[in-house]
Amino acid sequence: MALGGGIVASGGIIANQRKLADRGIEVSVEGEIDPDGLLGKPSEKRDGFSAITAHVKNDADVSAAEKEQFLHDIDVRGPI
Repeated sequence: MALGGGIVASGGIIANQRKLADRGIEVSVEGEIDPDGLLGKPSEKRDGFSAITAHVKNDADVSAAEKEQFLHDIDVRGPI
């Protein structure tokens, strides 16, 4: 939840600063987790998430290159 919220908040700030006609940002987050460590069971894997992926869709009237730059800037400037 925090990762998705951070992406949306950062995207909104960046879009506002650039005066982009942004109609919305949609984020879905998924991850791989080994629950054994969290449950106190022995495991050779790291406790918690081993991978987290965010999928971001941006609805704005900009070129593909501008969208890529926008997503890159969210990644760089985002708080999480």
